[in-house]
Amino acid sequence: MCRRPRHSKSWIGALLIGWGCRVVISSLWGQPVALHLRNGDQLTGTVIAEDTNQVTILTAWTNRVHLPKNFIVSRETLALTPPVAPPSGQPTPAKLTLEPTPSTQKPAPEPGAPSKPRTPAELNQRLEEITTLYEADKITAGEYHAQRARIVDELSRLRPAELVSVPGSAAPARLPPSPPPAPAPVERVTPEQLWRERLWLTRWHGNVQFGVNLNYGTVDSQTWNGQVQAAYARDQFRHSMEYDVSYGRTEGVLSANRMSGSIKNELDLEKGQPLYAYHLGMYGYDEIRRVNFSFQEGVGLGYHLVQQSNLVVNVEWGGNYQGDYYIDQDSVQYFSLRIGEDLSWKITPKLTFAQKAQYTPEVTDYGNYKLRFEATLIYPFLKRLTLNLDVIDLYDSLPAEGVTGNDLQILSTVGYNF
Repeated sequence: MCRRPRHSKSWIGALLIGWGCRVVISSLWGQPVALHLRNGDQLTGTVIAEDTNQVTILTAWTNRVHLPKNFIVSRETLALTPPVAPPSGQPTPAKLTLEPTPSTQKPAPEPGAPSKPRTPAELNQRLEEITTLYEADKITAGEYHAQRARIVDELSRLRPAELVSVPGSAAPARLPPSPPPAPAPVERVTPEQLWRERLWLTRWHGNVQFGVNLNYGTVDSQTWNGQVQAAYARDQFRHSMEYDVSYGRTEGVLSANRMSGSIKNELDLEKGQPLYAYHLGMYGYDEIRRVNFSFQEGVGLGYHLVQQSNLVVNVEWGGNYQGDYYIDQDSVQYFSLRIGEDLSWKITPKLTFAQKAQYTPEVTDYGNYKLRFEATLIYPFLKRLTLNLDVIDLYDSLPAEGVTGNDLQILSTVGYNF
């Protein structure tokens, strides 16, 4: 008679313990849960897998749904509710299922063929369908959220592309990338543009004017005059320079010999605001008016009174220190106030009017003052050539001995813009 080994009871006990653990673990994994997601959704189902990065849940209406753990705010374990049998004599209610509509239903794939992922347009359409069913109370909230969670999961697996908002969700849908824009045409650089760029001249602009008045008859006279204007602007800073000269003879006698120049710097105190600060320096001489050298140095504030596409008006106020060194009498220097204005008016697309004036009375004696007025009409007749008519009026309340106080000049010149 064979004797049963003693360790058989231990083997049977271990088997029973292992089977019991499996039942406990299966009951725990099979416990329905409600997952509360970060976008406010709630997904109900059974957790079938979980690791450190994601949770896999199985719902009654979808296949497996993979959710990242950082997308889950909290989870709630639901109690199992046994099914309630219908009263005797009544049919069992049919189970509500979501089936594709005939317009969107697609043939079943061949056995063994890989499933083709749905396009973003199909996913968005399906999302609208289940939203309509949910709003019409044809599906429960849990069923709606389960379907919606699967769509969001499919969208999250698409390749990066342009994002658009999914209706009713913070989760974005992904669309195929738009075609790349056509390359911009390459602009050809002319030798002149290259030369200006290398010499830092792209921010400079201005003009050069030249004129001559010739008269031969009873009285012969010749007068030559020229003018150069240049301006530079960058951001809130502007710089301008002017230089003009005039020389003439009448019957062999000197009738004109003067030169003047000015430098002006402007800085907007705040970008886009009308208030700015300025510095102005003016220098020159006039042999006919018996001035060997004159100067003005001043600072002040300006205000952009009008700034339109065809009209610009500025007003300025400040102070000067100025002086005159006469040829045959004592020089004078004094402090003065300065009130100035300038405007540029584009009357027509081809006709421009520019004007500026300043009034500088002495601080201690308002009876001693100087007034300067300039006006110019500019008409372009070729690409860079212009016809110019200049009017310059200078008035000094206390001129040199033997010289009239007013000096009026009317000049016509041909200009070149650069």
